[in-house]
Amino acid sequence: MKRLIKGTVFFLIIFVSSPIFAFWGWEVKESSNFIIYYKNKNEFQAMAVLRSLEGYRNAVTSLTGNNIKKTVVVVEDPGLTVNSYANPLTNKLTILSGMPGSEGESAFYQDWYRMAGVHELTHLHHLTESDKFPAEISRLFGNLYIPNIASPLWLSEGAAVYAESANSIYEGRLNSSYSRSIIAAKVKAQKLPDLCMMTYPFFEFPYSATPYTYGSLFFEYLAEEYGPGRFKEFIHLFGSNAGAYPGLVFPVYGIDAAARDVYGKDFTVLYKEWSLKVKEKYQGWFNEGSPLISVAGEKKYLNIYNGKLFFCSKESQQPAPFKVNNVYSIVEYDLDTKKSRVIQNFKSRLTLPLRFWNHFIYYTLADVRPGYDNIYNLGYGLVNVLYRLNLRTGKTEKLLEGEIRAFCVLSDGSVFYATTSKDRFGSDIWTYKSGVKKKVTKINYLTGEMASYQDNIYVVAKQERSSWGIHLFDDKTNRLRTVIDTYFPETGISVSREGILFTAEYEKKSSIYLFDLQNNRLFKLTENAEAFSGALNDKELFYTGMTDKGLDIFNIKTMWKECILPERSLQPPSFTRVVKASSKLSMEKNLSSLVVPYARIFPFTALGEDHLGLNSYSLFYDNSGTWVFNIETKMFLPLMINYSYYSTLGSTVGSRYIVYKSLQSGLSNLELSLTTDFNDRVIPVISTDFKTSTTSSRFIYKQNIVNGGSLFSCNNIINGNGNSLVLRAASISRFHRMLNVRGYPRKWYDISSGYDFGIDYIHKLMNIRRGFWNPNTGFGDLFGSIFIDYSSFDTGYLSYGYEFLLETGMFFRLKFVPRAGFAVNNNNISGYWNIGFNLN
Repeated sequence: MKRLIKGTVFFLIIFVSSPIFAFWGWEVKESSNFIIYYKNKNEFQAMAVLRSLEGYRNAVTSLTGNNIKKTVVVVEDPGLTVNSYANPLTNKLTILSGMPGSEGESAFYQDWYRMAGVHELTHLHHLTESDKFPAEISRLFGNLYIPNIASPLWLSEGAAVYAESANSIYEGRLNSSYSRSIIAAKVKAQKLPDLCMMTYPFFEFPYSATPYTYGSLFFEYLAEEYGPGRFKEFIHLFGSNAGAYPGLVFPVYGIDAAARDVYGKDFTVLYKEWSLKVKEKYQGWFNEGSPLISVAGEKKYLNIYNGKLFFCSKESQQPAPFKVNNVYSIVEYDLDTKKSRVIQNFKSRLTLPLRFWNHFIYYTLADVRPGYDNIYNLGYGLVNVLYRLNLRTGKTEKLLEGEIRAFCVLSDGSVFYATTSKDRFGSDIWTYKSGVKKKVTKINYLTGEMASYQDNIYVVAKQERSSWGIHLFDDKTNRLRTVIDTYFPETGISVSREGILFTAEYEKKSSIYLFDLQNNRLFKLTENAEAFSGALNDKELFYTGMTDKGLDIFNIKTMWKECILPERSLQPPSFTRVVKASSKLSMEKNLSSLVVPYARIFPFTALGEDHLGLNSYSLFYDNSGTWVFNIETKMFLPLMINYSYYSTLGSTVGSRYIVYKSLQSGLSNLELSLTTDFNDRVIPVISTDFKTSTTSSRFIYKQNIVNGGSLFSCNNIINGNGNSLVLRAASISRFHRMLNVRGYPRKWYDISSGYDFGIDYIHKLMNIRRGFWNPNTGFGDLFGSIFIDYSSFDTGYLSYGYEFLLETGMFFRLKFVPRAGFAVNNNNISGYWNIGFNLN
């Protein structure tokens, strides 16, 4: 009881005093349909989100048929991170304030907050739709039991992408040719997945984008063929069907039953119809020219300098089940010798087009820094770090960092660049030279790219609620002068004596164009190819084109076809400009949401969280007969504090402090933590992570201050493509440790002194990538592992053997890895099996 009182008093002191810290600066406003939270310096972004949500809510309600009374929205500042998400369990949307640049499919937007807001609001209205018995169950136990929440990702993401693309023909992924080119390339390679493999996207391009790509085009087909109004009928019927619960295993009783009633056919038949249609449509699709080189991965940022083609490559590796390791590289291809070499590999993503000056190559890598107003990434925000590499000596030099959205290098070696404006829509323009940076001006354009030629600076930029266009920076007025600006995005620029090379989708496919600056003439350089970026070398064009494995490089002899720019005749739809919203006290409004737990389910008695996600709690009864109450607060970010009470053991308080984080090679994480039960356990912990493009290492040191016990462990992974080597070791003194030697029972030991180590060589055996629709199960790749385990606890435990690991998916969302193997120990051979879960 004393420990309970101590722990409770300690946590209450923390909880009551915390508003001085994390709550400082949070504001909340309430409109007719939304409650929105934001930090006071993000008011511009928050009101833009609120206008979009109120303005397009009726369209979402019309599509889904679900009319949610009040939705919580949180706007957070993540730096350059671009993301948003919906939580149907808590009826909450989180919109990050970062906006995409001009690269790739994400560049196809006029108003990002409208596009992201409509996408996430569609998720919420779709997934929470219920009636009859499921609605009664959800009222008792929370939204987790609503059948629509268990919809396949291709259905939920397909509907959301369809909705985001319905507001303007110049916005949304369905209005870009990128997804369609993926389907075309898959058809060409005869690798269009079946419905089961679309449900469980294993290690195959387009990887995590699979449900968005296939789902959106499949959903578009259903809307066009059967009418968009059928969707709200479907989700209402599915959300009212008690058979949806066994339908997670047997879709014939769940989504197929609803589909038969609404569409007249189950989803296997509907998907086959769509597959036949796209196979017929794209059977003659091809890329012009031949692949240039066989460097694996997706290529982008093509640039020709001193007779060589430079580009950035991303190679996705699969070292173990459900594990993906991305290796980023700058690659040089000699146009004379036709040979390529990797200049440098990186762990972090290359984020902006390469630029050159003298014998230097300039590039940016993504990284994170603390001090940002978000809970999403624990107070860290994404930045770009600008480096330059001496091509002669190989020496790398860091120049500057920040929310750099675009940059170019002028003839005197100075860097001209743009960063995000926080207080309004637009960019801040800077120069950097010899370690000194100077602010030039502010512009009411968001920047995506910069390129210079003879010190003329050309900028890909967009105004609010418009598309990307090409502009010239006037150094006399410090303003932009339009060169090309239609309602279609113009991106991917490079500038030379011939003019401006750029990419646009004027004819419903992505093509390369050249604008002659001397004579104001426009030429189309690709005819049949779906080209996403390019580099011109005299009359030879190098471009990135889609294949079934990603973006590859092709080269062709150009045929300059003169054309004209499309007229700005199609006006975008109007935007809601005025929203009535009243201010509320953030502390009162936020903490009141803790009163009613959002989930009340077995084995959990209650799960609760405040609107901001700063405080959460759980109360449940575990299988050992213990009541467990846990509460965590993130009010002191980057410090997190946790209080737990066990009815049989008493209370504990834990804290975790993030000292350092990075996305780049080297030290990637440093954390300190402390746990105490106010009795015989006071345990500080230090953990560190080191990463490179192919390796990762973790070191953890724990010490119990009360009894002097200690534990040191390290885990090292060397990643390859289809294999990995895992090395682990630990030294233990007067500590609690589980015996984890395969072939022996797993149990806990109080170790006076000992150590353990293990080696695993994991390797891919075969691609299966097959499954069943009823029962709904998917199988990915089969791996094998040769292992050695050893522990010297009360005695020596040694085993070695072999195990099989199979990527498996069930219930539309659940991913797990069944393991089965044999272990040799004490001259005996014993078989074993277990399952590791990965909920996606």
